[in-house]
Amino acid sequence: MDSIIYKLKSIPLTNKSILLSTAGVLASYLSWNYISGRCSRLNLVKPFLVYVRVQGVKTKHAAASSTEEFYFHLLTLVEKLLAKNGHTGQGKQLEVDFKKLPGQDDDLMLNYEYQLVKLPLPTEFQYKGKTLFLFRFQDKDDLEVATFPWNRAFLDEFLQEVLNIQIGTQSKELVNFFHLSSSLDWKKSSHRKKRPLETIILKDGVKDGLIQDVKDFFASREWYRERGIPYRRGYLLHGPPGTGKSSIVFSIAGEIGYDISILSLSSPHLNDDALTMAMSSVFSRTIVLIEDIDGVFERKEDSIEPTTKMADSCSVTFMGILNALDVVSSQEGRIVFITTNHIKKLDPALIRPGRVDVKVSIDYATDSQIQQMFANFYPYLETEVVKEMCQNISMALKKTGKKVSMACIQSLFVLHKKNPKDAVEQAEQHFEEYADSENTGYLDFYM
Repeated sequence: MDSIIYKLKSIPLTNKSILLSTAGVLASYLSWNYISGRCSRLNLVKPFLVYVRVQGVKTKHAAASSTEEFYFHLLTLVEKLLAKNGHTGQGKQLEVDFKKLPGQDDDLMLNYEYQLVKLPLPTEFQYKGKTLFLFRFQDKDDLEVATFPWNRAFLDEFLQEVLNIQIGTQSKELVNFFHLSSSLDWKKSSHRKKRPLETIILKDGVKDGLIQDVKDFFASREWYRERGIPYRRGYLLHGPPGTGKSSIVFSIAGEIGYDISILSLSSPHLNDDALTMAMSSVFSRTIVLIEDIDGVFERKEDSIEPTTKMADSCSVTFMGILNALDVVSSQEGRIVFITTNHIKKLDPALIRPGRVDVKVSIDYATDSQIQQMFANFYPYLETEVVKEMCQNISMALKKTGKKVSMACIQSLFVLHKKNPKDAVEQAEQHFEEYADSENTGYLDFYM
């Protein structure tokens, strides 16, 4: 049939008789193929359609990537439209499993409305009075949604409705976390309830300044555009382990309605090309979080000098990291957070302006932070009692001659959550064992 179409295109249609004759021949050919059963109606119209390809699934779980969620919602909507128009059929079957994700509680389950989907493929369906088609792409799980060129606007509208359904199922009270899979796709690994900013206790002025900078960035899109400056923002949070660097990123994501893509540069699946590809494929409205970036460089005992030599366990090169950060710089509206325990070990090229725009020190706990957290754990105590007990905790810390992270303080209060007096009495012993140590005494993923 393609050859006939090609030959017809070469005929100079200079008068109505030739045009009518050509149309008659084409109609006869199509009718003969259809009646004889050599070709179905769908295959006959296929060369004349416009297409949009939808990536298929690599998993049968509801907790998949955003692309795969879109795929599920599209099939579900098509099935509903077929049922609405009286069409039924047996064909491709998708099973959606409601297995929980790590750390996922019953009250955190998203409002998924997936079901067992049975669709005949290929198929056609009606959307707002217009005919759309669904084909399988080259015997894969990928799909092609198609329509006639004059209905292109309705195809766009249909895909937007699928996207709106997907967005509507996502709770606004949750932050989704994505990790890079072995196939170099961003996979949703978990989600958690937003963490209120009030629960993040940092040194006075640090949290408010950071939040204000993020909000000012969002309000300055036109300002960046008018001056030809790439509209992106890079933050470096540096300080000892357990001081709350990841916690503030999690809380900011909830505040601005973003998800988080956590990138591990030491992943065995990453090389320079894969890293660049991963950074360029991060979903929109997602913060890129690179934690403990100093850990991918070669460690020299008792040395705080910057180095560009990578650890043996890391397949990414220093130039590969720089190039990946530059890729992010070209993405409109992208926010990147990098955390490190040792800022002095980072080469200046890695954290120069343009790659890192804001550097924030998040240090050991101050007396004020200890008192704020104590008041949060024991809100039933009077202010004067809280002040007195916290003075005793601060004195216990000074006796040890050590510094303490907020994670270490939190672990003390969690161990004695029902008895503040015990927390005060056990403070010195707790600090002796866990202060100035990466082992904070309490495992908290975000602290």
